[in-house]
Amino acid sequence: MSSPTWDEFAELALKRIAAAGAEYGDIRIQDSSTEHIEGEDRRIASIRD
Repeated sequence: MSSPTWDEFAELALKRIAAAGAEYGDIRIQDSSTEHIEGEDRRIASIRD
């Protein structure tokens, strides 16, 4: 079984908004990443995702 796509998540959210009887719904999907870089004595000590 494959993972749901962003479109499928949005469609599910819209269906739940409509089922709850809401006249308006705001859906925001954000794909983000972070990276942590540490330095020591003017050198890169570690990098973590």
